Amino acid sequence: MKLTDWLGSFLVFVIACNLSHAQTNVSSSSKYSPGTLAYGAILGERGPVVVGRPFSGEINARKVVRESDGNEVIYECHGAIARDSQGRVRREQFPSPMVRRPDGRGGHAISGIVISDPIAGVELRWDSKSRAVGTFPLLSTPGPLDACEYEAGKTRSYPNGESQIIESLGERTIRGISVRGCRVTTLIPEGTLQNDKPFTVTDESWTSYELHLSLVRIHHDPSLREDETVELDKINLGEPNASLFQLTDSSPPTSN
Repeated sequence: MKLTDWLGSFLVFVIACNLSHAQTNVSSSSKYSPGTLAYGAILGERGPVVVGRPFSGEINARKVVRESDGNEVIYECHGAIARDSQGRVRREQFPSPMVRRPDGRGGHAISGIVISDPIAGVELRWDSKSRAVGTFPLLSTPGPLDACEYEAGKTRSYPNGESQIIESLGERTIRGISVRGCRVTTLIPEGTLQNDKPFTVTDESWTSYELHLSLVRIHHDPSLREDETVELDKINLGEPNASLFQLTDSSPPTSN
């Protein structure tokens, strides 16, 4: 997968979070940037149905941009995710307060919930603006959780001159869960993306293949002076409350 393709599938939240930002002279933990989380960074994009592996947790996404004047800008998105033993998955976007930029513009994220139900073959969606539940066909196109699942130790080459080195980082324990690391190093030749110098982009992930979850994903792009992290926190491997997988128009249950 080329860098330009990866940007559309790995950390989609970055694009959405760019609507607003918080300066680093304010505690980053108190600033939420509006946007939608890329839950595929944790579960894999439209991953397979996983039964018998329940869990729940919070997803926290953070992007730090170093601007040319030396200032740092921090973007954040926050949400929750849960999967029951039947393979049903609930994804929740937490609302954000209004965040103003120096030019006076700003915005906020409304709360939203998506439930993927492979038993019924449907996807339920709700947001706090419409306050209505929509029902849609459930789509599933399973893919690998990370590049190392099938391509560890390999090198990809592309017609435009880009290349990617895929390497395993071994095993470690994160939050009491055994995970395996994978790093993809993307080499961008001069002129490929209108760049006057070659540069290297790195993507690192730490994944539990047993649970089919990525606990941490990190993206570093020196050309844009960006560092991005998506983490699964407050992990509980018990069975989530069954009410989390039911929605009503008026008052959906919340995991926040």
